[in-house]
Amino acid sequence: MSGDGRTRRSRAAPRWAVWLVAASALPAATTSRACGVCDQDKVAATYDHAVVTTAASEHHRMLFAAIIGPVAVGDVGLAGRLTRTLERAAGVDAGTARVSLSPAAVSLVWDPSRTTRARLLAALTRRLERHGLSLRPIEAALPSGTVAPERASSR
Repeated sequence: MSGDGRTRRSRAAPRWAVWLVAASALPAATTSRACGVCDQDKVAATYDHAVVTTAASEHHRMLFAAIIGPVAVGDVGLAGRLTRTLERAAGVDAGTARVSLSPAAVSLVWDPSRTTRARLLAALTRRLERHGLSLRPIEAALPSGTVAPERASSR
């Protein structure tokens, strides 16, 4: 109270409001989610360390790619069809294709003694066209000691 009997109002926010703002910001501070938009999220969604290290030991190459086209996130049948389609391409190592529908991406291992990256991408493009899809290769930095993906400029 002031000297004249009036109650002095604080200009500071009420304590409950401060706690409310702090509590609402807490989930954002403690939770980190991939947005699925950037290439790193697409690589992470299809990365399998066992596949990458096996590829390195066999001197094979990794291909990471974004799926371009309509993909229904929960379409398990599509994921299976894409996996089979990818693994039927000449030069792809059996059992290495990984498919993510959210974010839409694939990865696989291929044998450079059987095909080139350009031929592989052309074959995959032809195969995926019947699903209304295509691939956009992603250049990925892999952990030290594992196989480096062949660069787009190489044949």
